[in-house]
Amino acid sequence: MDAYFLYQSIKQLWSEHTNKNSGLISKSNDAMKVCVWTEHGYREVISARYNENSKFIELELDGE
Repeated sequence: MDAYFLYQSIKQLWSEHTNKNSGLISKSNDAMKVCVWTEHGYREVISARYNENSKFIELELDGE
C-alpha cells in the first residue's frame, strides 16, 4: 500500500471515530493509538522513519 493512501485511510478513520463533543476535538484526552497485528499479538506503532537505503517508511513498534 502506498504511504499516501495509508495516510488518507488513517485520517478518515480517525475523523469518523474521534470524540467531537461540543465541536471541540481534544487530542490529549482521547488519543487514538495505531496498532498492527504480529505473531506476538497487537503492537502499538510508536514511531515512523524513512529508510534512505531501502526507500520506504519503517514503523517502529513497542517492545512488549
